Amino acid sequence: MKTIPSTIPSIYSLCLLMCTGLAFISFKPICEANLPASLSIEIKDIVEWDTASGQNYQLQKSTTAGVWNDEGSLGQGDGNSVRHELHTLEPGEEYRLVKTINSQENPLAVWNDFEDGASRTYVSGENNDVFTFPTGAPEWDGFYNTEADMYPLTFSNGGTITFTAYMAEEGGGSTEPSNPPSGPSGPGGPGGPGGTTTPSSTNSANVYFRFEKNPYPDINPYFNTSEVVINGTTPTEYSISFPSQGSNTFSSFIFYIVDRDNPVVLQNVRVTDDSTVAGEETVVSLTPERVTEISFPSLNGVEYDIKESSNLVDWTDYGSNVMGNGNTKTITMTMDQASRFIRVVEPTYELFAPTDASASQSLIENAISISWNPSTTPTVVGYRVYYGTDSSNLDQIIDVTNGNSVTVTDLIPETTYYFAIAAYTSEEETDPSATLFSATPAQSITLVALHDATTTLEPETSIDTDRALYTYVSDRGRGRHAREVEIASSPALYDIYLDSYWNGRAYYFEIIDRVGKAEWVGTPLEDTITINSTFQYELAAPEMRTFYLGTGTVANYYYNYNPKGPGDTAEAGRRGHRTVDGTDIDTNAIGKYTYTFRGNPKTGQAMKAGDRMEIELSVFGLPPTNKGRSNYYGTAFLYVIGEGLQPWYAQKDLSVKYDYTYSHGEQSALHPLPKGAQAHLADSYPLPESAWLGGLTTHHTQYSAEPKRAYKQMAYNLAPINSQKFMDGRRLHHTDFQDGSHSEPDNDIFSTHVGKRGPDFINTSCVSCHTNNGRAIPNDPGDLMTKSIVRVGVDAGATIHPSLGTVLQVQSTSGSAEKTAYRAAYTEIPGSYGDGTPYTLRKPNYTFGGEAPDFYSVRSAPQLVGLGLLEAIDEQTIVDLSDPNDINNDGISGRINALNDPETGEIRLGRFGYKASKARLRHHIASALNTDMGVNTTIYPTIDFKDTAPSLEINDAELDLMYRYVALLALMPQRDFDDTDVIQGKQLFTQANCVACHVETIETSDYHPLTELRSQTIHPYTDLLLHDMGTGLADNMGEGLASGSEWRTAPLWNIGYTEYVSYDEAYLHDGRARTLEEAILWHGGEAEASKEAFRTMSASDRNKLITFLKSL
Repeated sequence: MKTIPSTIPSIYSLCLLMCTGLAFISFKPICEANLPASLSIEIKDIVEWDTASGQNYQLQKSTTAGVWNDEGSLGQGDGNSVRHELHTLEPGEEYRLVKTINSQENPLAVWNDFEDGASRTYVSGENNDVFTFPTGAPEWDGFYNTEADMYPLTFSNGGTITFTAYMAEEGGGSTEPSNPPSGPSGPGGPGGPGGTTTPSSTNSANVYFRFEKNPYPDINPYFNTSEVVINGTTPTEYSISFPSQGSNTFSSFIFYIVDRDNPVVLQNVRVTDDSTVAGEETVVSLTPERVTEISFPSLNGVEYDIKESSNLVDWTDYGSNVMGNGNTKTITMTMDQASRFIRVVEPTYELFAPTDASASQSLIENAISISWNPSTTPTVVGYRVYYGTDSSNLDQIIDVTNGNSVTVTDLIPETTYYFAIAAYTSEEETDPSATLFSATPAQSITLVALHDATTTLEPETSIDTDRALYTYVSDRGRGRHAREVEIASSPALYDIYLDSYWNGRAYYFEIIDRVGKAEWVGTPLEDTITINSTFQYELAAPEMRTFYLGTGTVANYYYNYNPKGPGDTAEAGRRGHRTVDGTDIDTNAIGKYTYTFRGNPKTGQAMKAGDRMEIELSVFGLPPTNKGRSNYYGTAFLYVIGEGLQPWYAQKDLSVKYDYTYSHGEQSALHPLPKGAQAHLADSYPLPESAWLGGLTTHHTQYSAEPKRAYKQMAYNLAPINSQKFMDGRRLHHTDFQDGSHSEPDNDIFSTHVGKRGPDFINTSCVSCHTNNGRAIPNDPGDLMTKSIVRVGVDAGATIHPSLGTVLQVQSTSGSAEKTAYRAAYTEIPGSYGDGTPYTLRKPNYTFGGEAPDFYSVRSAPQLVGLGLLEAIDEQTIVDLSDPNDINNDGISGRINALNDPETGEIRLGRFGYKASKARLRHHIASALNTDMGVNTTIYPTIDFKDTAPSLEINDAELDLMYRYVALLALMPQRDFDDTDVIQGKQLFTQANCVACHVETIETSDYHPLTELRSQTIHPYTDLLLHDMGTGLADNMGEGLASGSEWRTAPLWNIGYTEYVSYDEAYLHDGRARTLEEAILWHGGEAEASKEAFRTMSASDRNKLITFLKSL
């Protein structure tokens, strides 16, 4: 019997009566009865109040007249009610609520004098408040406030920026709204960066602000606010809050617009330090109230009918029915309601047996994994697995109360076992004989290869015969030329994907290289090269440029042929294609053109093997009805005669030497392109193969100052079969599965995929987490975690949670997510290098809506480049790198993870995910669609393994497009490979034995179906094995064969682009490391010795090692 607290008035006794599915609860003074363990009653004293957004609330208590003390912490209103439980209620205690209505009447700064540093040419509107950004604007444009009186700004307790904004009507000019926003306008007129081009649309724009120590270049420390999306032409008030900036001071305040060409109107911009916000206080008296809470365990999907009665005869509804979710449900009654009976009616259901029971070889030796489809009866509390070696005597039993699978261990190998499964409730059990099946455990794991000699292979793209070397490659339309730098006065968007890029902008060409082939000696075709191009539309001027010259402009070539222009001879080019023997074919075909070249204009001699021939094919004159631009440029390919396409670099360093993360527009620190007699220094040369991080998929060195787009390029050796598929897959990758919008401007709504997002989700598109295909930067502390996932399970083995599934979906269309998750404040861990230099690591802490899961692991979205090549590595190559028992005694004992293929049930080698929990990239993508966006496929037809109706939002063909897009993303080459610090840094990396796990060079399989990925020598700096990284990085939940402290070795290729691609740095599985130094210092376990080697290096050597990593 539960003891009632002495504070309950004596006239109230507790009476609980039980009968067939009914629980009767009364507070009438009748009798006392036993309280069953499944029900609980608590009597509490509470105070309760409603809240409103924009208000703060502080509860205070008084035990002495006129003396008030804070009770609990300050709370912020969100529109919901708050209930505070009083632990004790003593005589004379009083409670009150102090409400503070936030005010911004005393801002630190207002929009006063924003200039672009040169002129105000680009400001329009009657009040000079329309900021028009140039067509093809770079990643941002901005301007800063030069009004000195408002500085310095400090934000010791955080701050807030409020402003009114809207999109100007198309065409510029006067853009005052028909109903201007109320309130005073800020004094003065803002300025802005250049551009007078009329935008193509005015639908939306992303903006954010930056605070800097001083105007450029003395900007550190600085911080960026979060972005806000400005939508529509109706004036709307926006607000951006940001956290404490400590004691830092700021004397530069900047506005930015991101990736938009649209005119934006900003008005009434006000900056407030939250520590100085003036507020109007209101005091409200609160009267404590005594309530009774009746709690009962619920079953998922069961609807409970709550009834009340005053006489145990007449029953009426008590509030709404309660839908069970597997957790405890609570009914709250005030004491003036307590003189009544309450009953909780659980409906009666027919008990149905589980279905489709099956067995598969476990990843554990001498074990069988059993799974089944759950019973459709919601009152089922568990399943009973019967098994044995005699089908008529299943004498061993396992009860499963969480989930619908179990691994049966300690079986006799090569012995047939029989299994049967029953569902049971608290009262009955189904007949297990209906599910009888058998399986035989194996003594060891046998991995099934993804690809082998029986795999169907897509056509080769490089074929060498006695007649010619044939090369086939895809390309796409680009905005400008490879060596043009993106600056405000001359936007050179080489790596960008312009709007409608999937609509006829992909094409391919064939190179027929006859140089040095004996068959053509003495014929007109001797030492010639023919290039046949194929487009999806007829072009007005399909220009082919070859052999880089570089004089006059950075796009000057020796040959510039136009088959449809003057002089369209057999040499200059013509319509149709030309075969290896010189026969013209398809001369009237749409979109087919041919060009034949003889002689090397650089040497004035015949072409010979080893000569360098740069190729750029331009797409000029697309039909005007074909959305997007009419004219495009092409990729600059380097073709080495007699060898094929090769990634290239320029002998002169053309890189832009400035901080890519900061600019006000025109750059003055650019290295000028060589001209005249030095023009050849900008010519293309083959990179050393050690710099081809992705083999022949590796892109050429980037010279267009667009580092944020480094992870978005198509493989350098993309096959014709994949040109359009890559573009279509990219469109899906950038589509919001709720509203169908594209993440980049001026692209059509993808109407087919409107409303595809599921009811429970984390985010709505792939790129919402994978910023520019790179790592996600964790959400700020206190913000909902929408760029990371929280893996959950019911135990340390990650057994699927019956109600939460495998991943928390922190958002819901119903407004009530299954469980929200937030990154709380970090725990700082001080340390020092061997030379005494201090450092601070930070460990994240998390809070959850409701109780925290008992077992969970947080994972940040990783970068996406190179995943196809990792899939192409042969299983045996990875197994050969493993040393699970540390036989060589080097302290490194990498081991594989293995898993059951969700489509075939076969045991596969794990290679994707932080714990190598997925075998195929296609499965990896389908899993993310399912758990992160609620988008189902045939692989995962129900949301996160929950008991939901199957659906199909992405069909197999669409999933294949998304797979090909991700699999065929190019890697950038190693930069500064010949730099002394990079070379020495690599030596230090090796000496610290980092290469024991971060293996530099691996060969891909000959059997991968995609020709681009086959037989490549790659430099991923990973072994794809699990390693124990120590307690510092451990969580309390494993995955497959991986324990909580084991993590797959992260590939390091292209890691140096992180700060540009993601606009910040965040490393390790949960993004805790802010720098590469911090990531290394978190290493422990098997990597402890390597970590210590780095920690005890001199500062100079540490910098060299980091310089090497950033060159990747």
